[in-house]
Amino acid sequence: MMMALISRRMGPLQLQNQERLFIWSREMHYWRAPVPEMWIDILQKVKAAGIPQCKGRNFERLFEIAKEVGLYVLFRPGPYVNAKATASRFPGWVTTGAYGRLRNNDTRHTDAWTPYMNRMSQIIAKHQVTNGGNVFIYQIKNEFGNQWLDRSCDLSECTGTNGNVPDFTTFEYYTSFQDVALTQPSFLAEFQGGSYLPRGGPKGGCVNNTGPDWVNVFYRHNVAQNIAAANVYMAFGGTTGIPFPGVGTSYDYSAPISETRFVSDKYSETKLFAQFLRVARDLTKVDRVNNGTTYASNLAIMTTELRNSDTNAAFYTAHALSLSTDRSPFKLDVSTSAGRLNIPQNGGDIAVNRRLLSLIFSVGREKLTYSTAEVLTASITASQSFSSGCRLAKVESSSWTV
Repeated sequence: MMMALISRRMGPLQLQNQERLFIWSREMHYWRAPVPEMWIDILQKVKAAGIPQCKGRNFERLFEIAKEVGLYVLFRPGPYVNAKATASRFPGWVTTGAYGRLRNNDTRHTDAWTPYMNRMSQIIAKHQVTNGGNVFIYQIKNEFGNQWLDRSCDLSECTGTNGNVPDFTTFEYYTSFQDVALTQPSFLAEFQGGSYLPRGGPKGGCVNNTGPDWVNVFYRHNVAQNIAAANVYMAFGGTTGIPFPGVGTSYDYSAPISETRFVSDKYSETKLFAQFLRVARDLTKVDRVNNGTTYASNLAIMTTELRNSDTNAAFYTAHALSLSTDRSPFKLDVSTSAGRLNIPQNGGDIAVNRRLLSLIFSVGREKLTYSTAEVLTASITASQSFSSGCRLAKVESSSWTV
């Protein structure tokens, strides 16, 4: 399947043409926006937010629209998808008991889902990136534990045409996170992007708890942990048109695109982060060099340093307490191509009440020596380099406009 295209390296994901990718994706459920004409509007807003992948449980028309818009697809076909839907989207006829116990190796259940998966695999194969399509990753099932082990195939028989790749699974839990290899990338298949609204819950769900400030802190915290790939649940929640005992009709999910398809307050913050990931190409191959309070003049600031060994680009995140909203002034000691600097250099302090990304990276032939402001994007036009969103920046070339 599609996974045969991808190999895992010290950085994020690397294609066979050696291009490194930082996977940044958001999820939608086509059946919660049941009118296909709505999908174009939703996916265009996803694309406009700088997100190159969209994860959905979808069929061919949605593949086609996503390709027209310019999105890759991370595909999860089910049939079990959970998603706070009745029977977790199992068809009603399979829940009657006539097909044995579901989601295990009961042969009656296996006989029920095998034709579906065979057909879905045939459809998906046509849309894989290896066949000129845009399906990028194929997730076998949702929230699946050890049950699959008894029915896993012989890899010598099932190896894809592009060779073996490591398994991406979601059931390992490490009793000690210190045992995790810090140089290895991680994939968060369902990182929190909001929350569903339970019956009787607060109006609008957890809008305040997972708003723009939350996005600013925790998305950047993932970068500090060297997360190489993430799918955020959800981009667009939509409306649940079928009953489910724990959730009302609305599945707004406090998502960047609301149930009514308006963009919410955190859409802009999501876009800022996604657009930055697109231009910070040096971030696709970094190691966690160090972390601690010694980088900053204020002990309340915990700093993590990420560095690209090929280009010497560096990325720093800072703040000791993720829940803190205090404006904590400090200076930051960083290593740049111009030597060690104590920034900002032009007087004053960095005052941050959320999460900071201090940046040193390349755009074309130019280098951003450092920035204490967040970068939205950068481009090269007629041999001139431009960046947007950098208010406090020092550049090694006068051709960089800030």
